[in-house]
Amino acid sequence: MTSIDDRGASPVIGTILMVAIVVVIGVAVGMTAMGYSDDLRDLTAPVTYGDNLIQNPGFERGNNSWEDGTGNTTSAAKIVEGGGIDGSNAVRLQSVSGQQDYVEQNLDTVLRPDAEYRLCAESRLDEQSGGRAWVGVQHADGGPKNHLAIWEVTWGEYRGQCEYFKADAELKNITVWVYTEGDESVLADEFVLQRTQFLTDARPDE
Repeated sequence: MTSIDDRGASPVIGTILMVAIVVVIGVAVGMTAMGYSDDLRDLTAPVTYGDNLIQNPGFERGNNSWEDGTGNTTSAAKIVEGGGIDGSNAVRLQSVSGQQDYVEQNLDTVLRPDAEYRLCAESRLDEQSGGRAWVGVQHADGGPKNHLAIWEVTWGEYRGQCEYFKADAELKNITVWVYTEGDESVLADEFVLQRTQFLTDARPDE
């Protein structure tokens, strides 16, 4: 036989569950509206926000905002129309006769102390001739750790790669770059440098 207390508890429990569901949905919608872009279902996933700090990140405006960093008159860096992700543009670098070759973008921004960021890009080797290629971001404010994030490109198909880092001080003179040496050809596209916040203490590769 159902008691009066049991009958009274059921509506209360139902109300509590409904309120909890509404709160969860409200948080998810609110975070999406605020521009958080990562999967909200995974609390260990990084949440990115704010604008991409890189101008012309997919080279759709040619080489605007990017420049040859070597000063070599024989630089083979060029924009490849249709050579990027899904037929978009990309930059292609080919180190010539064993020389170094790279393109860079000097950012008009300041990285905040103790703030976390991530650099992402799509990249692949175009011709594998025994050389090497890297993508990275660095600062020129002194100190031994001027490379903030860097990875070597060793794959032949486009792959999205992200590296996370924390600014240990206010950093200016930020440069994003692609670099090759030793008769290597590399393609790069869709650069992103963005603020990141982790919802838990989990970090990649920890």
